[in-house]
Amino acid sequence: MERIDDLTIVNTTLPVGNQSFVFRIPPNTPSYSYDFNTRLPNHNNYYRWVSDITYRIDTSGIYNVETTQTITYFTPGANNITINPGYYTLNDLNTLFSGFMAPIPVSGANAFKASTIGSPLTLVNLANAPIIQQILAWPASVGPNFTASLPVDLTIGKDLMIVYADFVSQSAENNRTNLVAIPISPGSGTLGFIVNGNFHSKTPILAGKDVVGTVTITLTDAVGNPYYINTEVFLNIKVLFALKYQGRILNKN
Repeated sequence: MERIDDLTIVNTTLPVGNQSFVFRIPPNTPSYSYDFNTRLPNHNNYYRWVSDITYRIDTSGIYNVETTQTITYFTPGANNITINPGYYTLNDLNTLFSGFMAPIPVSGANAFKASTIGSPLTLVNLANAPIIQQILAWPASVGPNFTASLPVDLTIGKDLMIVYADFVSQSAENNRTNLVAIPISPGSGTLGFIVNGNFHSKTPILAGKDVVGTVTITLTDAVGNPYYINTEVFLNIKVLFALKYQGRILNKN
């Protein structure tokens, strides 16, 4: 005979009820709050934990270039290129940057590494194109016949959407526990597909939280930056309840 601890209860006890919290997060809203004004079963008598997170994401709203970028290159006269917000594939980059960049190879020693062309190119200035610097792995200024040391990064962290909710327990102070990390992985192809999924969780609700008022959902990318997406994000967070066995000695058989 032994006392059954919290984890054993969550793993072995059949829940006696559930409640769902549905979020329809508007476009371009990486931090979204909604007031549910609802009550959970009392924390003194019940274990409460998130059991499932269902999500739906339309990837056509993902941009790898979120703000207008301007590139100036010299051949030797000055030429300007403006890149508007949108999602750009390898083929798009090859076409847009053909005046100063060689086609990006997809095989060989320099596979997926961006290189500048030779003469008549003298300089490429990307000081006003910081996002393009990230994508191409180029510094702010490059000359002819330059090859990046790293492959292009079309997603710049957006291949993963990390979801946080402030009504669940945290692993440590100043260290948020995410509800789910959603892989998107667009690669070099064009986005536009729907990401549907369901993730099973055992994340406890905040201790002592019996009334769920305003819940804030935060979306970040793989490196912790706010995740902006131009389409709605749908989340359904399911919470289960199980009775506590306060002070009772249970036979583990």
